[in-house]
Amino acid sequence: MIKNILKVVLVVLFSIGSLYGSGDKYPLFEMKDVDGNVVKIQALQHTLKVVGAENKIVLIEFFGYVCPPCLQTIPHLIELKNKYKDKIEIIAIEVPMNVSAPYAPSLRGKALKKFVSQKGINYHVISDKESYLFTDYISQAAGWNGGIPFMMVLGKGSQVEFMQVGFVPASALEYMMEDLSKQK
Repeated sequence: MIKNILKVVLVVLFSIGSLYGSGDKYPLFEMKDVDGNVVKIQALQHTLKVVGAENKIVLIEFFGYVCPPCLQTIPHLIELKNKYKDKIEIIAIEVPMNVSAPYAPSLRGKALKKFVSQKGINYHVISDKESYLFTDYISQAAGWNGGIPFMMVLGKGSQVEFMQVGFVPASALEYMMEDLSKQK
């Protein structure tokens, strides 16, 4: 029942996406990760599609490099990527701790790449400089107020299956992966 209520809420929230286009025209966001790989995310009516990952489970997490719950999530995401290699795509977007009063500015360029290397991150990490339009779109379309960590999970059919502000325990991530892996 909670899952059905969440889906209804998501449909309403993503309907706001019409602010960015009319009819079937929704934006395509192209962003480079710290390794120079281009990540393309197509906004659709009520959902998102990560180009090239249509048959994968996709986790999109907005995080801050000095945010304790965000830092706790990193090892779990690394484990998920190792365990579900070809079944999952993880995209992490680094944002300022507080957009309205950033006391900890975002990392960019070499500093973000160094952070990724030091943490052993094995998934896409994108700076706020690369992702600011996408971040703005998500904040408006999903009603996200900038609290981090903020995670969105897309199922194999590119449907939004889960959204949460705050820490998601490893056991919950594992349960979601097992459940969503059963999708055809």
